[in-house]
Amino acid sequence: VNTLLAEEMSIKIKVPKSFSLALHDDDFIWLRKETREVSNNIMIYKVPYTDKSQLTKKGLKHIRNALGKKYITTEIEGAYMKINDVDLPMLVENIKINGNFVAEARGIWEIENDFMGGPFISYALLNEAKGEIIFMDGFIHAPGLDKRDNMQVIEHVFKSVDVLGSEG
Repeated sequence: VNTLLAEEMSIKIKVPKSFSLALHDDDFIWLRKETREVSNNIMIYKVPYTDKSQLTKKGLKHIRNALGKKYITTEIEGAYMKINDVDLPMLVENIKINGNFVAEARGIWEIENDFMGGPFISYALLNEAKGEIIFMDGFIHAPGLDKRDNMQVIEHVFKSVDVLGSEG
């Protein structure tokens, strides 16, 4: 997984060995750790950087909802993942990780047309040298259970990210 992330996304990140590759598509990698009670998910997506509006609340919501609609579904036709910022506002903060600008978003997700939901955290890391955004999203599905510890693991993984040189 680490080699794939380095080659495809030009990032070095400390992903626990318990996560396995669920899907690898064009500029998209989905890692999962499944137990009987909890589904831990990390999606990493490369987006061309066009302008700073992509790193705003509206821009982050657009990127995440587009990913959710394309990749996250259930057996129910027309079901897909989206941000629920009606019941709980999505919070956005600008931070730096290893010297790189990151727009961080936190909130809750739900499945449109189905009864699933949970917390998410998204990091949009600007790689100016390559003119792209590395969009990392972590979300948990654990009905009836405390999700804090699992979310902290994902946040710790995200905070380990470093952009590899443009030779990479």
